[in-house]
Amino acid sequence: VVDAAKRQAAANNHTATHLMHEALRKVLGSHVEQKGSMVTPEILRFDFSHFQKMTPAELRQVEMLVNRAVRANYPLEENREATKEEAEKCGAMMLFGEKYGDKVRMVRFGTSVELCGGTHTSATGNIGFFKILTESAISAGVRRIEAVTGEQAEKIIYAAEDTMRDISEYLHNPQVLQAVKKMFESNETLSKEVEAMRREQVAQWAEKIISSTPERHGVQLIATQTDRTPEFVKDLAYNLRARSPKLVFVQGSVNDGKPMLTVMLGDEITAQGVNAGAVVREAAKLMQGGGGGQAFFATAGGKNPDGLQAAIDKAREEAQGAVSIMQAKLDKARYEKERAEARQKNAEEALEQVRLQLEEQDRAEKKAALGADKDVAQFEVLFDQGKDLANKMRGMLLKARGREDQAAAQGMAKALRALAEAIGRCAE
Repeated sequence: VVDAAKRQAAANNHTATHLMHEALRKVLGSHVEQKGSMVTPEILRFDFSHFQKMTPAELRQVEMLVNRAVRANYPLEENREATKEEAEKCGAMMLFGEKYGDKVRMVRFGTSVELCGGTHTSATGNIGFFKILTESAISAGVRRIEAVTGEQAEKIIYAAEDTMRDISEYLHNPQVLQAVKKMFESNETLSKEVEAMRREQVAQWAEKIISSTPERHGVQLIATQTDRTPEFVKDLAYNLRARSPKLVFVQGSVNDGKPMLTVMLGDEITAQGVNAGAVVREAAKLMQGGGGGQAFFATAGGKNPDGLQAAIDKAREEAQGAVSIMQAKLDKARYEKERAEARQKNAEEALEQVRLQLEEQDRAEKKAALGADKDVAQFEVLFDQGKDLANKMRGMLLKARGREDQAAAQGMAKALRALAEAIGRCAE
């Protein structure tokens, strides 16, 4: 037994697909072609060719065109004996690739003309009201619209009205849009305040952790497991890094049943060549995962929460081992540099001693030369004085020759001459 009401509802929906097809071509363009359809008493579905998502304005325009045709109450006009050529002359829509016989059924509602063999309503007014529910993509270049008509469309309108009324009562404000806007603005303000408080709390935690974590072997190591969110762990990691250039931070957490590993390194650690991405990739294997990131910050996800602690321990070992290796290399390089500097310093000191000795020798030679010149000058003066004295005594002797002590005078003269000759030889 055929249910007359359901048959009528299905017929209404089928006719509505014809009207919507024509409206889509008017709104979107003649490239729109039917790619599939489904009609039931409750709902209609229409697939069509189009290259992008329809806008709300385009959907509203399609609804208005269909409902305009519904109100016009166009009667069903059909020609069951039309030829294909006659249908083409009338502008009837034909499905691409569809095979038609010599005679076709041409269905017209106002300006909508298609070749169709399905059940249709006797007039568009029977449709009552047309309402689009959804528009979506089903494949590349193909869109899908689902819609309802008549009683089902009424239910959609009533449901929307009930929802608006419930929201209005819940907000205690008949102006729903303004109330919702105000609520969102208030929520945004509260969210900012909560975020500021959270950041302040993270900063305080970071300061406390750094102050209570001693430095060992050139590393400030923090390796723990937490139940905090990934966002919190990331903020904490950056706060710790800002406070400790020697930081090695390894944090593990489980979120929605999945393990996550975070590694953050301080500036001095990365300067030694330690890479957080390499550390986290190696450790993530123990929790069946992988990851990466920057040299100073990296994260990894996994599939096995039971391996999280092992991954934390591995990351800590990898980081510490890399730091130890790099420190050993740096210590060796520092030792070689100090040795080279010591050798250079010893060579410079030896050269300085030689220079000082040469300067001392040069000063001695100059002093000796200066002393010889002074002695010669003194001898010359002495010689001249001796000559003057000799001449004076000679004059005195000459005067004394005529006196009694002539022999003594002659002896004195002889001695003076000998003295003068000796002084002359010295001067030479």
